[in-house]
Amino acid sequence: MKKFLIVALIILLIPAYSTSECIYHENPVKYYENSANKYSITILAIHGGRESRERAKRYCEEISGIFTDSKVYSLDFDLKGEREDFGKSAIVSAVKLARYIKDSNKKFVIIGTSFGGFLAWKTATIVQPDKLIMVSGFTRIDKMYETAKKHPEKYGEWLELVKGIENNDLMKLLKELSANSSDIKSEVLILHGLKDDTVPFEMVLEDIKSVGGKWYILLNSDGHPVDLENPTIRTILKDFVDR
Repeated sequence: MKKFLIVALIILLIPAYSTSECIYHENPVKYYENSANKYSITILAIHGGRESRERAKRYCEEISGIFTDSKVYSLDFDLKGEREDFGKSAIVSAVKLARYIKDSNKKFVIIGTSFGGFLAWKTATIVQPDKLIMVSGFTRIDKMYETAKKHPEKYGEWLELVKGIENNDLMKLLKELSANSSDIKSEVLILHGLKDDTVPFEMVLEDIKSVGGKWYILLNSDGHPVDLENPTIRTILKDFVDR
């Protein structure tokens, strides 16, 4: 009987918004959604890297673990299959998903890491969130491309994505994709590692000065991959979203 009472007590203490499982969907776009039923925050999460479905699932689980009182939708995109548009399709999907999940009765947050940070930033210029978080991301893909050209030994795979696109068409596309930061009115948190030599922070700083809303910068000693498992970083992320 004592064992039963202890187990029953533990079950009662588990919050109704438990987010232990992420489920895959393909409508209106491809994404993972956590199993939260009771929540006060809706989050669009966009992973880093070029692909894949498994990465989108892990990002869903990671963000759900940080923001436990949230419904997380993690976009599944694959840049490998987007040679002709270099992320344009991913932006269209992110905007479509943002419009699909945004609820005027819930706080709406967009978070993205690395290339997902760029997608989050661009999406936020079209579908305004209450809060925007960019982790190790960049704001202008045209400037990122110029950096990549100078260091092909480091950005070989990245440059491979634009092979076959005529130079004039490519530059036109990159300028079209680059976000107009002045359109962002949300509160913005930039989380960037001081030792990031993949996306130098100075490149981001130049553009975010034009952001119209309130923005905050958190720099730490990490390189490009920022450790979102770090308890201090998790606390700062939660405090930023909760306030």
